[in-house]
Amino acid sequence: MYSLEQKIYANFLKRPKKERKPGIFWASEVADIVSGRLLPKDFFKERKFDIRGAIAVSIGSLFDGFIKSVCGEYEADKSFEIELEEGCRIVGKLDLFKDGVPYEIKTAKFIPAKPYENHKMQCECYMRGMKAEKCWITYILKDFRNGFISKSYIILPDDKRWELIKQMVVEFHNKLKQL
Repeated sequence: MYSLEQKIYANFLKRPKKERKPGIFWASEVADIVSGRLLPKDFFKERKFDIRGAIAVSIGSLFDGFIKSVCGEYEADKSFEIELEEGCRIVGKLDLFKDGVPYEIKTAKFIPAKPYENHKMQCECYMRGMKAEKCWITYILKDFRNGFISKSYIILPDDKRWELIKQMVVEFHNKLKQL
């Protein structure tokens, strides 16, 4: 007999995975490329999760499904693609989209005083891919002991951040081609 945690972990391991392909970089991992947390030599390695990480990701997916189910007037999972140079693209899938504005939902252990830089980079890609003038990011507290707590921030396009993203992703792509 399995514990609930073991059952969740086993189910998590069966989930479909985003297959990494040369020249295609997800908006959600752009900050890892820019910061150097993701290196070209590790690009095709499968990301490993322990049981706690798997449960955290599973809870985030549940929240994501719930939010999308109650936001029926929003378009969910709208995709985009930005070609930076031949054979090098940033792709993404928005949580929600309405009236030309992307919305990104993040579950969190605590509500940050300001948006995390990696999330701002993800939103930057969303704005550029959707030609949007702003992006909303909402942090939802995972712990409901004190009720439903969330906080939203507006992210505006930033040319300096976008130029850094483009430069670092193209450099990463070129290094990956040399492997």
